[in-house]
Amino acid sequence: MVYSGSFIIFYGISSGLPTQNDTSDDLVDEKGGHEHIQNFASNADIVVSCLSMNSQTAGIVNKTFLSSMKKGALLVNVARGGLLDYEAVLFYLTSGHLGGLGMDVAWTEPFDPDDPILKFPNVLITPHVAGVTEHSYRIMAKVVGDVALQLHAGAPLTGIEFVN
Repeated sequence: MVYSGSFIIFYGISSGLPTQNDTSDDLVDEKGGHEHIQNFASNADIVVSCLSMNSQTAGIVNKTFLSSMKKGALLVNVARGGLLDYEAVLFYLTSGHLGGLGMDVAWTEPFDPDDPILKFPNVLITPHVAGVTEHSYRIMAKVVGDVALQLHAGAPLTGIEFVN
């Protein structure tokens, strides 16, 4: 649901951005690529990091990115801990420029309970369970079952993607 007054920006790391005919056109107000991220960050009250982790995205939320964010804006990372430059996040939380941090992932596993970032009252971390739903479990079970059948038949594996 899009709330009244909200402005949705879509950032895609690859050139495969949604087209005019794609349904996401109805959901976003502005789209762009890597060259637009500082501009997008400077206009956002909340930045949600949902990128996959790869050589292009590792550490993408760094000092340059965080300094381009509005003072007091919130950062939410629901993807991979390595997308965020730890020292940069700590610096901008300490300075007060970053208004808050929400994470469903950590920089290290297991997460250090004495991590200085956890001392900030405007930081919320969950134990990487945001995607745990009945639906996600059903999909995972189907993928595992399909792959098991493919392995048993000696067929090439389809329907899976290997990630970090």
